[in-house]
Amino acid sequence: MHNEKNPFNEIARIVDSHTKKQVSSIKNDEWMVAVMGTMTSKLDLLVDGMSKPISNYVLSDHLTLAEPDFTDTEKVAGGSGEAQYESHGHPVKTPKQLYHLHPGDRVVAEPINGGQIFCIICRYVERP
Repeated sequence: MHNEKNPFNEIARIVDSHTKKQVSSIKNDEWMVAVMGTMTSKLDLLVDGMSKPISNYVLSDHLTLAEPDFTDTEKVAGGSGEAQYESHGHPVKTPKQLYHLHPGDRVVAEPINGGQIFCIICRYVERP
């Protein structure tokens, strides 16, 4: 028999230790959950219940689209030669829900990296 340590036992011990810490933190309500906040006039994130706005955050890429974006569909030709069936396209406008963030927007953010930074996941609106 070899006197060497089995590296897989060491890996299993480390994984087991980390798993127990994670489970323990969840049991003790120490884990982070999504929060709600408001975008300030400077587009900082003001998390509900906090007094200082946060300027260092990341956000989901769909919240960075330009507004409004107009485009036309590809032109298609009619078939009968009548005016109403001439070659034509249709304007398409970016939906308001896909615009970038504005002051006053209510957002959902998730703390990441142990709460060191927030990731803005989406904008939300009150139910009509």
